[in-house]
Order: sequence, then C-alpha cells, then structure tokens
Amino acid sequence: MADRYMDYFRRSASSSILESVADLALKGRDAARELARVVEALESAGSSAVESGVERISSIEEEGDSLRRQILARLSRSEVPARDAEMLARLARRTDLIIDQIKNTALAIRVALEAGGVVPEDLRRTLADMVGRLAEETGAVAAAIRSVNSSLEDARAQIERVESIEHEIDLLYYQAKGRLPESGSVRFAILLNDVINEVEYAADLCEDSTDVLSVLVVRLSLPGEVP
Repeated sequence: MADRYMDYFRRSASSSILESVADLALKGRDAARELARVVEALESAGSSAVESGVERISSIEEEGDSLRRQILARLSRSEVPARDAEMLARLARRTDLIIDQIKNTALAIRVALEAGGVVPEDLRRTLADMVGRLAEETGAVAAAIRSVNSSLEDARAQIERVESIEHEIDLLYYQAKGRLPESGSVRFAILLNDVINEVEYAADLCEDSTDVLSVLVVRLSLPGEVP
C-alpha cells in the first residue's frame, strides 16, 4: 500500500508542486552563495561590493516571494488532497523564510559596515566558514526536496546532511562569538554580534524546512489509502 500511495503521489499534481518548492529552495542556495561573496568583500572593507551583493540578494528574495505566491496559488486551484496541500504550503513558506533570513543577514552586514570599524580577520574567516556551510546546507535542502520524487532513501540522507551541517554551523557560531572585537566601538561589536546571530538563524530555518519535509517523507513511507 505504501508503494501504491507513493506511485499515486508521483503521478499527481503534488509531485509537480514539490518540484517547484525545490526550485524555491535553490533560490535560497543562490542567495547564500551571494552572501558568501558579501562576506569575502569584508576582507578589503569593500562597501561597494557589499552593496552590490545586498542588491543581488534582494533581487533573489523578490523572485522567491513570487515563486512562493505561484506555488500557493497552484495549491488553491489544484486537485491536490488536503493533507498534501497543507504540507506543501507549509514547506513552501518555511523554505521562503530561509531566503528572507539570508537577505536579513546581508542587510545586517551592510548596517555594521556603515557604523565604521574593521572586521577582525579571524572573525571574518569564521563568518566565511559559517556562510560557506550555509550555502551547502541550502543546497542540501533543495536536494532533499527534489529527492522525494525519486528516492525516499536519498531524501532522508539529504535531510540528515542538513542536520549535520546545521550542527557544524552551531559550533562555528560559538567560535565567532569568541572572536568579536574587544576594543573599539561597542556599537560596532554589537552589530557584528547581530550578523553572527542572523547567520545562525538562517541555518536553523534550513533545518526547520527539512523537519516539515520529514513529515511528508514519513507519510509517503507508511501504508495509506490512495485518495
């Protein structure tokens, strides 16, 4: 019966909409990669490069919002079973929040630079590691979502990868906290602390997204009636 429901899911509109949610997750990966370039620009205090990165991330975020609205509109007019529609809508919203948070992180970096001060090199390297892993994590979110239509085992593996990377970012989070500047402007240090928190929260949102996906994977793994 589980195989029967899985076959039904793959032939239904639910499968197509899930592919669109995977495309939305890829927007998050693209935004994270742009954020990595923004952090790289901190090495030379390149405010123009940071500003360009913020603009590109904002553009990706707008594309993500548009895609999320399209997904929700399709769900409202399709013949997707209510239990699938609710799950897919929740997954789309959680995935879109990742992109929003990456934009918030970029904006926090811009605010910190505008306050003046130089990011300590050891902190910049740690931030670069955090954001690099965030880019990997968002890619794993997209891979997990896309894998559902082909292999639930692969989807579970990618979900575990997201959890593993999130744990790595947690460890780097505490390293970054210990590398905040001890001298100079207190305001600048507080703003850098905000940046660290924003990156860590983006990583948490990735795991939140795959938590929702895990429920769908379990549902597709268990015996159930075909609608």
